[in-house]
Amino acid sequence: MLTSVYKTRYSLFFLIYFFFACTSQKVIERVVVEKGTTTSNSSVLNPTGNKNDIHKQLQKLINESNVNVVSLTPGDYYISKSLIIPTGKTLDGNQANLYFTGKDVAIILGEQKICWRAAINNLTIYVNESGAKGIDASWARACTVDNCVISLKNTNQTAIYLKGKNGKSPYQNIFSRLYISGNHSDNQTGIKLADGGGAAHASGPNRNIFSDIKQIATLTTAVDIESGDGNIFSQVNTENITDFHFKINDRPPLATFNATGGTLASIEFKEKLKLYSGQVKVISGTNAGFTSRVLFIKGQTIALERPADQKFDASSRIEFYDCKASNNIINNTATESRGTSVFAKMCMGAISNVFTNNYITSISSTNFIRECEDNSNRIGQENYLVFNLSKTSKTKRKSITPKSGFIMPYNGYISGVTISGSNVSKKGNAEVILKRSGLPIEDLKTRLVNTKNISSTSYLKKFNTSSLSYVKAGQQVAIELLTDSGWNDNSEIMVGILLTRI
Repeated sequence: MLTSVYKTRYSLFFLIYFFFACTSQKVIERVVVEKGTTTSNSSVLNPTGNKNDIHKQLQKLINESNVNVVSLTPGDYYISKSLIIPTGKTLDGNQANLYFTGKDVAIILGEQKICWRAAINNLTIYVNESGAKGIDASWARACTVDNCVISLKNTNQTAIYLKGKNGKSPYQNIFSRLYISGNHSDNQTGIKLADGGGAAHASGPNRNIFSDIKQIATLTTAVDIESGDGNIFSQVNTENITDFHFKINDRPPLATFNATGGTLASIEFKEKLKLYSGQVKVISGTNAGFTSRVLFIKGQTIALERPADQKFDASSRIEFYDCKASNNIINNTATESRGTSVFAKMCMGAISNVFTNNYITSISSTNFIRECEDNSNRIGQENYLVFNLSKTSKTKRKSITPKSGFIMPYNGYISGVTISGSNVSKKGNAEVILKRSGLPIEDLKTRLVNTKNISSTSYLKKFNTSSLSYVKAGQQVAIELLTDSGWNDNSEIMVGILLTRI
């Protein structure tokens, strides 16, 4: 009797175990989609025709399947509408080819709502129509795209696209082991982080990681960070790019207006404008061509990081660029290109973006452009040299040439010059000129004008190997200091030289 009870309990335990084992197995089960629309091996999808479109079949399977992973068997698949990957689902291409001939997006991670922990793996996507995109991850959070190939075939196309939606930003997504290529059609972009509107850079994609990007090639622009904060691009290989390998904050000015006055380091205006962090550029009038980062805005006064040569007045026409792309990190990249392409361009409004350990070869003479004189956007390894030019002469002289210049320690750029002084009258003016082979480096003239106890800095805006600012290891650079009667033998004059090695 006792033995019978044990047997009954054992059987019941086995049935319960079997039930849960089957349920657990069902959770990780994969649905496999065979190529073609029939069971016949000869019925393979035609990548160029309108027949055998499996979009409806595949989307239904993704939506209605109670398993996490939908897999394709190797082969060619055709869709004319966007596939939507919802939260928690994975599309595993299993090295299949997906031909998209629609005019919008081949695959969207989520739609009109936040998508968590979805994934696209092991898939090759061909994008055919002008204006279409490969993958849109604008709603994605903590999603992954891994080991995929995206091939662009027409104009105005983007392979990977992220854009903030109504203040809801795509963030903490991981994109890895990608191959992206085009055919040099107009306006082809590999990866674009787009602005979603709103005042803060939180309106763009934030904290996304792009790592081990095997190739971005034969496109107009490899990476376009129009907006976004704290995104990381590491181990990215770009080659055969027409225009820009990296482009940051390429946006029109938020506002254009005339100053009503100001000082050397501030601009006053009367318009009722909602301005936040950013940079200014004077496009005409007094101080035309001047650029500076904005320190803060209080009321109708803009405080500037660096002083201008003259006080701002009503003739100063100002463009204000808000900062939507900041604190992005691009490191451990390899670049090979042709023609006049530029490795990186920091457009007006870009702040605190950093490039490190970048290997550049076979590119045009222009390595790097920053439109604003703001050294928060940094490239390469920097060293700072400081020279005390005080008491360089026992008599007052308008032109003082120190005996000591410096020897360039490596191939690189003179990327910035700072002059600061004290014990100077309000009328004291001073200018530093750097010379290489007896010729002045025009891009880096730095002046203190009618001021007291203040410093002035000039930063290199265009890093070009054919310019005088590019100096080879062992070459001599002379420092020339021009002063007027506002300075005297007791004046303290400090000159700082910023060197950059790319």
